Amino acid sequence: IPPLLKLTYTQERKMQCANLTAVAINADTVEAAYRGGRDLFKEVQNGVTIIILSPDQLKSHGFGQLIDFKIFSTQIAMMGVDKSHLLNSWGQQLRPTYQQIGSLQAQNLTRPPLLATTATLQKGRPTQSVCKFLGLQDGYYHFICQSNLRSDIQIIFREMQSGMASTSFPELDWVL
Repeated sequence: IPPLLKLTYTQERKMQCANLTAVAINADTVEAAYRGGRDLFKEVQNGVTIIILSPDQLKSHGFGQLIDFKIFSTQIAMMGVDKSHLLNSWGQQLRPTYQQIGSLQAQNLTRPPLLATTATLQKGRPTQSVCKFLGLQDGYYHFICQSNLRSDIQIIFREMQSGMASTSFPELDWVL
């Protein structure tokens, strides 16, 4: 469950490039399918490896029916939340449906593992807030924190000779 619409499409393409059957489900894709006489939620009941769901669909009627479909719900092997640090800042004000992620996992009888990823979650209250949204209880989850320090990356400053109005920037040829 990525927080941003654009990420649903990006992740769908990446999964498809890895030869996985992936479908992005968001308000736009549901509407497009409906206009084409299709029910996207019925289409993903079988034969789809990964569903990339936008948070706004967590409370949708179609997704509710999909989750209630036992054959589908018992085959959920894992749930993932991308950019989980946004639960702390967006969970209450901007995207209330984002709060439904924890209850979604809890209502599934098979209780699939939940993977929440972030590169910027701060320790303390922000982490506690995210854990609360996800329904994680102390002692029942693994928190892996690694440094984002990348010693193989270096900052290089180059003076640009081309002006802002230029259509050519030969100083940047080395990047490609």
